[in-house]
Order: sequence, then structure tokens, then C-alpha cells
Amino acid sequence: MSLNNNNIDHISESMEKIADGFGFCCFWRTQSFRHTPFQLKDMARASGFSQTILDSFSEHSLKASIGLAKYDSQWKKIKFNNHNIEAKTVHVDDSTGAITVEFLGYEKITDQEGKRTQVDSIVFDSYGNLLKTGVTDASREFVRAVDHHMHFWGNNDIYDKVTKPMLKSMDALRISSSNYYVMKSPSNIEKIDKLKNFLSMIGYEFFTLTQAKDKQTQSALSAQVQDALASRISDAEAKVKKWNSQNRVHGRSESAMLTELHDILQLAEELERNLGSDLKGIKEMTANVRNEAKSIIHSQSPAGMNTMAYNYFKTMVEDDNNIAQKESYGNTYYVKVGDDNQEFIINDSLRADAKKVVESLGFYAVVAVGCIVLKPLKSLDTLSVDI
Repeated sequence: MSLNNNNIDHISESMEKIADGFGFCCFWRTQSFRHTPFQLKDMARASGFSQTILDSFSEHSLKASIGLAKYDSQWKKIKFNNHNIEAKTVHVDDSTGAITVEFLGYEKITDQEGKRTQVDSIVFDSYGNLLKTGVTDASREFVRAVDHHMHFWGNNDIYDKVTKPMLKSMDALRISSSNYYVMKSPSNIEKIDKLKNFLSMIGYEFFTLTQAKDKQTQSALSAQVQDALASRISDAEAKVKKWNSQNRVHGRSESAMLTELHDILQLAEELERNLGSDLKGIKEMTANVRNEAKSIIHSQSPAGMNTMAYNYFKTMVEDDNNIAQKESYGNTYYVKVGDDNQEFIINDSLRADAKKVVESLGFYAVVAVGCIVLKPLKSLDTLSVDI
């Protein structure tokens, strides 16, 4: 396939010359095509896409192709007794990778009754070759569909591997199905240009409408933006609420959540500048969720610590009523031995796991005269021994 850029319809007008506005309303119209992922990768490279997107172009696996074939439009046209046929994966051989697919049709028993019955079956080896062929049009059409999806991409692949990540990189906000708002910036204009060029190569039409700077457009866009951001915040808040029921939040979850909330705040600020609208409410909602997330993260015990002991002694050193003495190197705390802390003591000394917790908080413990005394580890640096 030739990729001569002279044969590609150029964008009718340079994006840099589009009239100044609030940004763009982007949408597209799809078209059936027949390209392998390798051909599409060449088009994507010619359009100047990032290496991350280029690396995503690969053929479907056999398992994925069988799954796609089950919903293939041509295959779905095949009927048995005027009813749809169901393709069902009934066995996968763990040692050889062979996959058995059976086809279930509707068999009439009487005019009023019927049942699902097997009308054919096929077996693929791990490379997609047939170990057992079928005898019906249904199985033959299904094999054709599997072979097609193993070698060619479809519209869903273009969206998942190209359009979706490009829209995400532009911080695009979904207005409706296949309709997104994109802020105007030099970076976004360049990305729109690349995406439009690529989609035109495979027969799509990609439209970018400038959002005029008027009060009505500003109000409508601001409302859509706030709804979209509020939805993201609600999703984040729901996840943070679940943390309260967990003994410990996984480090990856912490990082992903704080990154998401940071991105929402940053996006809200950029949208404010782009739209000239006040998104203070959105920013406050995000900040509240972020503060709640940080509070939960900071209150949980470090990995390897006894959670009950950590919570008890951390609360102890955060309560000014427990201060026994103040020094430049830190405060000394004490509490009386009682039912709430007796379990942490063995033979007039802190239990090993409790001692580990206290040291992690920057203290060492003394148990004496019915009290637990916590002194700063830094106080040990002030001790001198005369020889």
C-alpha cells in the first residue's frame, strides 16, 4: 500500500488559522476499512504519532479473534431454523492451546416447543489452523470471521488504540457519544492535526468546530465541563470511601488516586483559563476528596506494623494532654497503664511489636510505676558518659 502524502487530502485549512474561540468540538464519522495493524502502523508513523501509540499496533490473538468473531456482523446473519446460532467456546487445552468451539441452534420439537442443540463444532490449534473442520455454513463463516480478525483491525481497535489515547492526551471532555470538547492550545492543535491526518488515511471524516466566544456558548460548555469533572470526582470519592473499610491501602492505589485528583485540579484550572469561567466549586470538591485521601493514607500503620498498636501510640503522642515534659529535642509523653493499653505490656516492658511501633514514631518506652512513658529518641543524643 502506498503512503505517498501527495495522494492524501490535506486539511482544508491550517488549524493555526482557525478563528480564536473557547476551543473545539471534535467528532468523527467512521468507515469500513480493510487494513492490517502493520499497514495502520505505517500510517500512524507518517502522521507523527508517539512511540507509545505505535507500539500498540499488533495482531489480535486467536482467543481475541474468536471473541470478535462471535459478534461479527456477517457471521450473525447465518440462521438455523430461522433463529440465531450461538458460538460457544467449550474447551481450551492447557497443554497444546487448542480451542474447541461448538455451534448451538434452535431445534424444533413441536410447533410450540424447541430446544438448543449442537449443530456443528470446530477445533483450532494454537496458531489458528483447523484441527477439526465443520460441515455447515455457520462453521465455515465463523472460521472466515476468525481469520479476518486475526489479520485485520476494525473500528473498535482504532478507537481503543489511537483515538481514545489521543483524546486523553488532549484532556478532552466527552460531551456526547463521539463528541468531545478540546481546549485550544498549540499542543492540542498539533495533536488534532495528527489525528485528523491519520483518520483521513483510513477513510474516516474528522470534524473540528470552533466554539465561538459568546455568553451562551460559554455557559453551555461550562455546564458540560462541570458535569464531566464532577463525575470523575464522584468516582474518586467512592474509591476513597472504600479505603475506610480496609486495614491498609495498597501503595499503587494511593499513587493512582493522588495522581488522578492532582490531574483533575490541574485540568479545572486550565479550563478556567480557557473558558473564562469560575470552577471554584469543582476545585473545592476535588481538594476535599484529596484531603480525605491523604488523611486515610497518613493514619494507616506502616507496612509490617501492628495496626492496633500503631493507632494507639500515634494517638497518644498527638494528644497534648499526655505531655509530661517539653524539651528542645521533643516532648515526653505518659499515660497510665489500663485496660486500653495493658495488652501491649509484658513483664514491665513493651511487647516487641509495640516497641517497634514506638521506635517508628521516634520514641523509646519505659514502663514504670503503673505508667507508660515515651521519650524522644533524640534525647539519647544528649546523654554523656564520663570515663
